[in-house]
Amino acid sequence: MKTKLADFGLLFLRVAVGLGLIIHGWLKLSAGVNVFADNLIEPIGFPYPLLFAWLSVAAEILGGFFFILGLWTRWAAIPVIVNMAIAAFNPLAPAAFIAPGKPSKELALAYLVTAITVLLLGPGPYAVDGGRKSGGRSTAKKSKR
Repeated sequence: MKTKLADFGLLFLRVAVGLGLIIHGWLKLSAGVNVFADNLIEPIGFPYPLLFAWLSVAAEILGGFFFILGLWTRWAAIPVIVNMAIAAFNPLAPAAFIAPGKPSKELALAYLVTAITVLLLGPGPYAVDGGRKSGGRSTAKKSKR
């Protein structure tokens, strides 16, 4: 059974994660995308590190923006899922769960799980896409002419 509280919970989840994604993307952008590419993307072995660094930043900033608005939310979740899966499961990433204050995969895993949840549940009714089903199709039935 769906409740207003669950709808507000989904809104809160989207906004909180969207803000976090935007902040992380902005930090990469402000530090220099080339620094991110040289230090984190190239060592994993991606063929075009600067391109993939820009795609990562775009996934975080644009994905976060679309999460907050609830616009094209399921589509926006896909690049976020790919980005966070790479961040969490690459062989050079630190251990999954380690001492506080040390780098870990926990944040990437948390964003990954949240993006999968948003992909599965959709944005909820308090979203630009709130009156639509997945894929942007309206829930209203079209009248026959």
